[in-house]
Amino acid sequence: MSQPTRRRSPPPDAAQQDLLRRVAFQAEKHTLARAYLARGRPLATLPRMALRAQWIDACLAIGLRDDDSRRQEFDDLGLEFALRGLETPARQVLPEMDRFDERFRKGRRKRTPDAAMLQRFNDELDALCDRLLAEDRAATVG
Repeated sequence: MSQPTRRRSPPPDAAQQDLLRRVAFQAEKHTLARAYLARGRPLATLPRMALRAQWIDACLAIGLRDDDSRRQEFDDLGLEFALRGLETPARQVLPEMDRFDERFRKGRRKRTPDAAMLQRFNDELDALCDRLLAEDRAATVG
């Protein structure tokens, strides 16, 4: 007796892959939210401006300094924004991050990073963070 042959299903098309990515994203978001709530929603008492400032700082740390140690904090901040029905300041921050990263990426390609370049990177990143916080504060208050 021969065993029944299994038919291979065709590979998922682009629409199916997109749907799978969306479902996976929603499942991960739900898991993160449950974990955040299980920890007692530690950022619930944070004032709105402090929440925005901390989000900007964490976003820059992860995106430009490659500081993955702040990933959970960043996720928690995003969840707190969502729970409060607020938008993150991503529209202001992300374009600035792209410009900053491109400027330094070009410099890194031209030469080997040295202590002076690293110091300049950190100084300019700190200045960018301060400027974004000040602009965000002015936009939110005014």
